[in-house]
Amino acid sequence: VGYPAVTLFVPGPLDQMKLKEIKNGRLAMLAFIGMVMSAQVTGKGPLAALSEHLDDPLGTTIFSRAVVIPGQAVAPECAIPPSVEFNGITIPTPCFLDALWP
Repeated sequence: VGYPAVTLFVPGPLDQMKLKEIKNGRLAMLAFIGMVMSAQVTGKGPLAALSEHLDDPLGTTIFSRAVVIPGQAVAPECAIPPSVEFNGITIPTPCFLDALWP
């Protein structure tokens, strides 16, 4: 299968390549969840959050947004609106912080 006179090049055994693709997809999903959680805490997109972190690396970390006391944890406030209006449709944007914060 392919173009005439072009052979299919696979840089390794097919089973190994499938496993690498699955692992890459899982890593991408974790990165997306990190961007969503960051946007919910800061209200900024990924590039704005990166720029803020590069300006002050020690002051803008995951630990600078919440208070952790032994025995209890105080979750940060959600910085995104509860819903968004798009083309006349109201789309709810629930904050996942309450469900995922320890």
